[in-house]
Amino acid sequence: MRVSPKTSPNKSRVRNFKASDILKLAGLSYRQLNDWEERADISPPQRTGAAGWRRFSAADVFVLMVCVEIRRQFGVPLESLTWAFNSEESHSQYEFASSRVSAGREIWLATDLRTVFAVSLNSNFKGVLERNKHGVILLRLTPLLKQLHKHQKAAQEKPTRRKRIKP
Repeated sequence: MRVSPKTSPNKSRVRNFKASDILKLAGLSYRQLNDWEERADISPPQRTGAAGWRRFSAADVFVLMVCVEIRRQFGVPLESLTWAFNSEESHSQYEFASSRVSAGREIWLATDLRTVFAVSLNSNFKGVLERNKHGVILLRLTPLLKQLHKHQKAAQEKPTRRKRIKP
């Protein structure tokens, strides 16, 4: 999940999510997020303002949502999910999956907790399952992406606060 702090035209790298958004979307409290930053090395490189507020990209939020879901459904320890946090691939996978869900397609993820094998348009993972002898976790990503898209749309429609200028 490490990315360059330079500005990128890639939508998945624009950092417009706050820690409070992580709480709403992934269900991670501020304390859990701090713990995950320490234990899994997921700290985003960009902090804003004098207080150093954390800012996350859509891809960062997506990876956190996926990891929370894997932990919830399969009881996987956080230390086994570091492959997701440290992968540049996560941004391109987010872009692919996001575009497919926006087009009304179904998206699934297959992983052996070391790497991602597939983000697919259907749940046919016969080849992945045959090649992997250690077992594979299959996770339906469509609901997570729809939730993220809904949150992004609501945030765009929300009127911005204007700072009052003192006379």
